Amino acid sequence: MKGPLILAILATVLAIVALVLAVVLPGAQGPVGPAGLAGLAGATGSAGPQGPAGATGSVGPQGPAGSSMIVAMGRVTRTGSIGASLNVSSVTWNNASERWEIALDGINYLDSQYVTVVSAVFRTGVSGYANHDSVSGKLLVKIFDADGTPIQEGFSFVVFNVTAS
Repeated sequence: MKGPLILAILATVLAIVALVLAVVLPGAQGPVGPAGLAGLAGATGSAGPQGPAGATGSVGPQGPAGSSMIVAMGRVTRTGSIGASLNVSSVTWNNASERWEIALDGINYLDSQYVTVVSAVFRTGVSGYANHDSVSGKLLVKIFDADGTPIQEGFSFVVFNVTAS
């Protein structure tokens, strides 16, 4: 009875060895199975860095000139001399009213119909402000010192016609 028992044990050991060898020493690769269904799309990745700016286009053609809204302008010294000017007929100091009276070429000046800018030109050490008005078709300019007293000083002015076409 010893013989069959040894044979049974030997058969068992050989089966275990064969099993271990089958696991440790794989055989030939089997055939590839069919492809599975596609999976869901993954999350979108972050944006990459911004690229360099492209070339700037060429400058377009210049547009047509607009209408000039300046209808008169000038620079007047404190003695009444007219420097650079446009459409200025005369400048007179009215001593009784303590103001400059300016007649403009071809313009019946009314301050409510024009935009007018007047800037006093003071001598060194003198300060104040300028005001303007109109009477009888003339531009009136009055210069005041810092205390509000009318004084005879130089000034510059520009008259704009904002409805010019």
